[in-house]
Amino acid sequence: MTEDEFWTCVKDRRPPDRSPAPTAPANALPLGLVLTLKRELGLSEGELQTITKDDAVARLNEHWAQG
Repeated sequence: MTEDEFWTCVKDRRPPDRSPAPTAPANALPLGLVLTLKRELGLSEGELQTITKDDAVARLNEHWAQG
């Protein structure tokens, strides 16, 4: 928002136009899964950007099954 837009909203007593909140991409991994992959498997940011959710869960399950 620019300064002019701000003062126009104040003068006209109207809220500013707001964009809708951005949505996560359909293939985004949940944060908890990402943190677990980093902590348990030591995956890098590059690996996390390319892994699918199904592959990530499978790798964690395999890791935990091996103890």
